[in-house]
Amino acid sequence: MAVVTAADMLARAIASSGVARATAASAARDEVVNFHTPLLATEVQDGPDTDVVALAFGSAGGGRFLVKRGDDTIAWLRIAQIVIRGAS
Repeated sequence: MAVVTAADMLARAIASSGVARATAASAARDEVVNFHTPLLATEVQDGPDTDVVALAFGSAGGGRFLVKRGDDTIAWLRIAQIVIRGAS
């Protein structure tokens, strides 16, 4: 009985450790960096491209920029959807 109990405790400890590491790795991947000075950028679209202001960068989903459009809407855009032109 003692061996079974010890094996169960060891298995639970290993499982808990794996969950903790996976959670920490996920949090590290989802970091967001706010730009002190917003960046002027262009949103690349099928139609005419539009001017936007990049406010932040997030690493989730392969990397995305948080942008503010001219109509004051906010959106997360994939890296391929934006061209950075410089500081505003």
